Amino acid sequence: MGKLKIKGMAHKEVPYDLMELSISFKAYAKTAEVALSKVLSDCEAFLLLLKREGLKADQLHAAGDHVNQMYFDNSTTFCASREITIKVAFQMEFTNYLLSLIAEKGYNAEITTRYLLSDPEGIKEQLLKEAVTDAQKKAETMAKTLGHTLLSIDSLEVLDPG
Repeated sequence: MGKLKIKGMAHKEVPYDLMELSISFKAYAKTAEVALSKVLSDCEAFLLLLKREGLKADQLHAAGDHVNQMYFDNSTTFCASREITIKVAFQMEFTNYLLSLIAEKGYNAEITTRYLLSDPEGIKEQLLKEAVTDAQKKAETMAKTLGHTLLSIDSLEVLDPG
């Protein structure tokens, strides 16, 4: 029998199981010291509340401290900011809790959320195996239909759609 080129396919809907929340705290004041003091105070109070909720230190990351000087209408204002990143299992209730906590405490903060997979490489490997199995079944069916037996696979080409 001659050579055949068979395409195997696999598809899987995978729900996100992790989320990364970036919370950016900001404070504005006439001096850099006052703005920075307010941001640090808000962040420390927020982190304390999160620790009381059971979040562990390895789930929290504080970074991105900035103080910028801005000019408006011939006056100077300072903006201090700090970003706290939280990586937890996907729970929309937790995001809603954080939003309500920020509003309740009157923090000047914004939340950005990224949804992630805990094992994207494992999922990709599983799909690759399924695609190869699919291609092999198709090749065997074609060979059988033609009265032949599939002896071997000469080559495989993996196309990664992203």
